Amino acid sequence: MKIIFLDIDGVLNDRQHIISVRKSGFGRAETQAQRLATLDETAEACGYEWERMIASECVGQLNRITQMTKAKIVISSSWRYFLSKDELEDVLKRAGVETLIVGVISKTCPTRVDAIREWLKEHEVEAFVILDDEWKWTGLDSMRDDLVLTSFEGGGLTKDLANEAMKRLS
Repeated sequence: MKIIFLDIDGVLNDRQHIISVRKSGFGRAETQAQRLATLDETAEACGYEWERMIASECVGQLNRITQMTKAKIVISSSWRYFLSKDELEDVLKRAGVETLIVGVISKTCPTRVDAIREWLKEHEVEAFVILDDEWKWTGLDSMRDDLVLTSFEGGGLTKDLANEAMKRLS
């Protein structure tokens, strides 16, 4: 099985998208740390329509990766602290994500990289890629070869980054 470890903020959205969503009814854009601290508040302001925070262009690129590689998704995003696997699946489906969510990394590991490594030990994986916009505070610096680094400031998951992810999953 091929796996995409999927962060959401900075991968399936970017600063411009969040600004436009917030302008449509609820406040100003926040910094990365403030976004994480107020994620549930932002979703509540969206009427808990979390999918509004996901950009369709980025979803299109994710769908292209999964269609071409047959990869499945494991959620590694901080959204896992706010939503169950079923809720995450529902949000992503409403946002247009077409592939199967096969798991969510642990909430109890000290770092995201520890949780990813734990998930990999427990499952048979042919190939994997990590889509994330952070690598320092997540511990992902030790898995840079497996990471396709997106940018919250630079459009999230772009066509070029999607192409890079597909190469790594080949």
